[in-house]
Amino acid sequence: MPSLRLKKGWYVLGALAFGAAIWFGMPRLLRQMSFFRIRRVELVGLEHLHAEQVLRDLKIPQRISVFDDARAIGRRARGLPGIHEAEVTRRWPGTLRITLQETEPIALVPQGLLLRLEDQSGRILPFDPTLDPPDLPVVRESDSLVTGLLARVRSVEPALFSRVSTAWRVQGALVLTAGGHRFRCRPDAAEGAQRATLHRPQGRAPEVKRNTTRAGRC
Repeated sequence: MPSLRLKKGWYVLGALAFGAAIWFGMPRLLRQMSFFRIRRVELVGLEHLHAEQVLRDLKIPQRISVFDDARAIGRRARGLPGIHEAEVTRRWPGTLRITLQETEPIALVPQGLLLRLEDQSGRILPFDPTLDPPDLPVVRESDSLVTGLLARVRSVEPALFSRVSTAWRVQGALVLTAGGHRFRCRPDAAEGAQRATLHRPQGRAPEVKRNTTRAGRC
């Protein structure tokens, strides 16, 4: 009877060893098969960036398989200028799908004779504003306080933001023009106070249309 139990134990150990070999060895074996190599890369979510340049920057290995670790590709995608978030998924037998979320521009800022797009933190985005001219306000200079407050205005008063033509900073406050009126908003004010301030124009201002025609190529 003890020998019978010993034989059963060896059978169990053998089955576990065989299963472990299959579990750990099969992906390595399948990675060598050309059938599972990546033959197609799908980029989803691009609006401003060029797909060809994004693919070059991702540096995807030519012989990568759907069984290979794609986390490095995801890290490179999230590190690309103008990309806010990225997710890498696979589709059998040989497709890599990369879903990208571009950073949303908040304003146009002059740089020499050109206009560039920038995000709410004041960083210049690598987008070409001439391809799809954005309807955004023009700021006098790159300033994270101004762009951050513009993002707040867009959040609390989107209708007003859609009419803002210019914005700049004066003594720590955001001054903007919209619909021929001038508004002044302090960054340290609570959201409710900011909302109330944005409904009280400080006076008439020369109306400047949102600039979409002078935008230069990046």
